[in-house]
Amino acid sequence: MKKFGTIFLFVVLAGGVAVSSSGVAQTLPKQANFDVTYQADVSVLTSIDAGNGQAIIVYQANLRFTNSSNTPLFRDISASCVETEFEGGDSGYCVYFDKDQDTFVETITRPPKSKTGQGVFGSGTGKYTGITGQVSLRSFSATRKPQGRSSYVGKVTGNYKLP
Repeated sequence: MKKFGTIFLFVVLAGGVAVSSSGVAQTLPKQANFDVTYQADVSVLTSIDAGNGQAIIVYQANLRFTNSSNTPLFRDISASCVETEFEGGDSGYCVYFDKDQDTFVETITRPPKSKTGQGVFGSGTGKYTGITGQVSLRSFSATRKPQGRSSYVGKVTGNYKLP
């Protein structure tokens, strides 16, 4: 079975552990830009035969963030994501959650075999209720590991707004 688009850029995933750049709590601004670097440990959940030598690949990953812009949005936060890959491109969803278990969702899309993608924020709970935002994703490097696993390093930039 042929895997389609072996380049994988993933932004955040199941059981992710975030690394905080500061132990000091800050109030979340109502809007801000962000610029964070991530390391994603990715694994293939399943490969579904789509016929004609093609497959739909379902991925899951764990992300750790380095918060170079020091925005409070990416402090003490983790994310769980699932992404699918097929010839028409990649798409997926990430649920970000903080130490209070408040959450928001990112919807991700990427062209086929691309190292870049776009995302939008929405569906927040708690302090993230009403969140909106635009995200740009870019992967820099990938390391293949045994048993269908990979590690990726990339950058997430964009902005968010709260009501």
